[in-house]
Amino acid sequence: MISFVRYAVVVVLYGFLTSCTTHDQPEQRSITFWHFWSEPQQRQVLDSLLEEFERLHPTIDVVPSELAWSDGMSKLQLAFNSGTAPDVVHTGLDWFAVFAEGGAIQALSFVDTAAYPTYIGAAVMMNGLAYAAPWTMNVRAHVRRGAAGDTTWGLCIGDPHNVLKRTLPLVWKFGAPDVYRREPIVETLDERCVQSLDSLRRTLAPRAVFDQSRSLDDALRKGALTDVYTGAWIYTGQDARERAFQEEQPSRSILNADVLCMSSRCTDTLSASVFVRWITSDSVSKAFTNQIPDAGMPVHTSVLSAYPVDERPIFYRTAMMSVTVPTSPRLLETERIVEEMIERALRASSLAEVRYVVEQARSAVLQRR
Repeated sequence: MISFVRYAVVVVLYGFLTSCTTHDQPEQRSITFWHFWSEPQQRQVLDSLLEEFERLHPTIDVVPSELAWSDGMSKLQLAFNSGTAPDVVHTGLDWFAVFAEGGAIQALSFVDTAAYPTYIGAAVMMNGLAYAAPWTMNVRAHVRRGAAGDTTWGLCIGDPHNVLKRTLPLVWKFGAPDVYRREPIVETLDERCVQSLDSLRRTLAPRAVFDQSRSLDDALRKGALTDVYTGAWIYTGQDARERAFQEEQPSRSILNADVLCMSSRCTDTLSASVFVRWITSDSVSKAFTNQIPDAGMPVHTSVLSAYPVDERPIFYRTAMMSVTVPTSPRLLETERIVEEMIERALRASSLAEVRYVVEQARSAVLQRR
């Protein structure tokens, strides 16, 4: 009898200790993260950051998946529509609003918009709530390589999302500073827009190189053109510091940003919030952009205030005088219309044809309102 009692006590004690051990051990959690940094060096740097995050937060596993800029938007829309969206998603500042209006992403209470440049802080807001956490910011700057008086511009065509980023600054500079800068966009497609596009057509287009972004950058490196709006990656590569960029001209451009959003289907919002807050923090953002020039610059005002002016100076100076374009669920369709308008106007043969092209764009935008 005594031995039975002892056995019972041992069993109960073992169960109690096992129960305590199980409850004391933190539960392992996992969050999915879709991002666009898919090129080998980008992926390597980001993977190292994810490893660092998991070392600091051993109970949270981050499961990354890569997207391509060419079709990533379509894949995200399909995932949100089918209920298979990731917990955390990387998007551009210019199109996260599509997901916010549709209820696919949730508001982020921890985002302090005052910590970012005014334009970007305002751009992540919808209906008084922040739906995206700014990660990095970037611009396309005017870079020149050529002798005085020798001008051959690289004008972007056939490259969705990039036509606007690389050509709209020229539309502004040539006399239509409001185009695509305020809503309703259709009201900015006015006579000033017509005259600016016609001036561009007559002044730059006759000697321009028309091509997609990467080809234009390659042509600049080889000296086949003298002027282009391009990104900070133009300074990377083995011969980056040997290139003779005689002139770098800061001028108002489109201020864009990479942002992180949290999907509405995310159930472990605590772990997802911890991850988003960490990877978009000022120190991690700075470390990321230092290693990946394609990512642009840190987005926090506290970091920018001490940003070394001699480090990619043209992009810093351009960013400080640049502006965001409106964020709206309708702007993705509008963007395609405006980009086609710019391409057709640059290839037009007369002012009358340019005016007709702009009028057609106005009608197309109005039909989608």
